[in-house]
Amino acid sequence: MTREQLKELATVAGAQIGAHGMSHIRLKKADDAAVSRELMDSRKFIEDVLGRPVTLMSYPHGSADRRVAGLVRAAGFTAAGTSRFGLNEPGRDPMLLCRNEILAVDTVELFELKLRGHWDWYRFRHADPAA
Repeated sequence: MTREQLKELATVAGAQIGAHGMSHIRLKKADDAAVSRELMDSRKFIEDVLGRPVTLMSYPHGSADRRVAGLVRAAGFTAAGTSRFGLNEPGRDPMLLCRNEILAVDTVELFELKLRGHWDWYRFRHADPAA
């Protein structure tokens, strides 16, 4: 996205802009210093463009674990999303949130399955980073 597109998106009701890392590295494979740089540089860039605080994070490649989540928390983020599909039950670590991808081509039946957490193919390929 261009800076102008990012600013425009930020004006959409309900849209929230979060950090995603500066160079899209797999954060689980990076050392603590590199993760911290990725988080801070990404946050600063977006905050400079939007002129407001950024408190949300989405992990590049879904690459997250408890160590990375701790660094995200220490950097001052309030919530972060993984690539793991599923429902966020009470008590879920807000730094390791699941997500559900809703597509325009989803049928009503598929949409209802996703809302109930029954469309979680990712869990069969990847361990839950909060486990």
